[in-house]
Amino acid sequence: MIKPYSLIEIEWYDAAYAINAGWRTEQDANCWFNEQVIYKESGYYLKQNNNFILICGGYFQDKTGNGKQVSGIRVIPTGCIKNIKTVK
Repeated sequence: MIKPYSLIEIEWYDAAYAINAGWRTEQDANCWFNEQVIYKESGYYLKQNNNFILICGGYFQDKTGNGKQVSGIRVIPTGCIKNIKTVK
């Protein structure tokens, strides 16, 4: 189990999209199918459930008593995750 605010490195399969692809043959489309876009990022673990993991790029303790403030929020579908490791 990962503790909240642990620094993690996460790899996941991202969607691929060819903005200027236009009409292509099915054979061309199959080439895209074989290409894997693997995204890698480090961030601070916030929480997860069966569907998503929530991380942030930075945080600090709010001095006004409102808890922590976070920035760079990213929600990643758990079904896309290839690997997660805690950074020491």
